[in-house]
Amino acid sequence: MNPRIIAVKPTDDYKLILSFSNGENGIYDCSHLLNWGIFQELQNKHYFKQAKVLDGTVTWHNKQDICPDTLYLDSIKIPIQNNTFTDLTDWNRINHKSDEEIEKNALTDIDNQPLSLNLKGLKRKK
Repeated sequence: MNPRIIAVKPTDDYKLILSFSNGENGIYDCSHLLNWGIFQELQNKHYFKQAKVLDGTVTWHNKQDICPDTLYLDSIKIPIQNNTFTDLTDWNRINHKSDEEIEKNALTDIDNQPLSLNLKGLKRKK
């Protein structure tokens, strides 16, 4: 079995910077998926940047996900010095919380709510 994803950072150019469970890091380019079926919704950059790690892979609110084996095998492996990427996930904050606190946060965090809830109060630019 290939390593699973433990952290993700989406970029403005439809790439995912990934941290794998074996300590490797990689970049996966999603641009080739953007015109296919359910992935067309990822053309919205705001929505694309809401990528989260769930069950060892990358997923979005409306059930899009990418096979973790594909992410590992097709990503370009990169070195990340000084744990720069890992720091983005704020492991210190996470490691000091109990499993119950983490689960409660996952259930109440606005980023984990359906996309329609995130759009309330937004105004269209003219």
